[in-house]
Amino acid sequence: MPHTAWSFLREKIVYLPAFLLLTLNLSACQPAGREEPSATPSTAQAPPPEAASAPEEVAPLQSSFEVKTSKPVSAQARGESRGAHVTLTGSYEFDKNAFATCAYFPNKSFQVSFQVERYPFVVLKLEDFKGAGDYDAQVWVRGNYSGEVVKISRGPIKAKIVITPPAATDGKSQISGTFEGTYKGEAGSGTAVGRFENCIYELAQKNEA
Repeated sequence: MPHTAWSFLREKIVYLPAFLLLTLNLSACQPAGREEPSATPSTAQAPPPEAASAPEEVAPLQSSFEVKTSKPVSAQARGESRGAHVTLTGSYEFDKNAFATCAYFPNKSFQVSFQVERYPFVVLKLEDFKGAGDYDAQVWVRGNYSGEVVKISRGPIKAKIVITPPAATDGKSQISGTFEGTYKGEAGSGTAVGRFENCIYELAQKNEA
């Protein structure tokens, strides 16, 4: 073998162990168990959402009290007066002709209602009504109100009732009366004077003069 070729081969053999040693060292530096990142995205899916639970049924609230409604006092058909007048002083000041109706109730009270447009509502109440005569009665004055608020004043009055008996073929009496007194309460205070004439109404025979 020529001298030049032998020299080249000897140099390669000398460097071979060093190359092998370097390769082993690099392999030892690689972390054990390391995995290369996957090029494809993860296909793992999120766990399915839990099914919505049905809403709990709420029991109706039980009221701590029972609302009791009373049957209103019924009356016969109201009669209409042929003329009426009311005068109030004090909290309300007016002197007006009025529209008046009258009725006898099963609780034995006789009531006459006076209405004047844009003014307080006035009611004459005669308890234990027995027909014509003089009475210690009451007057109710319902003040102007809005919404569900109603203000009422009451007071004692003196009343006089006159009854014209019905004609034989009519069956209805003509009831007239006057009153005078005072009122006081939430709706105000003052005096009340009034009259009504010839309220046509059918009364029981025992209530007629």
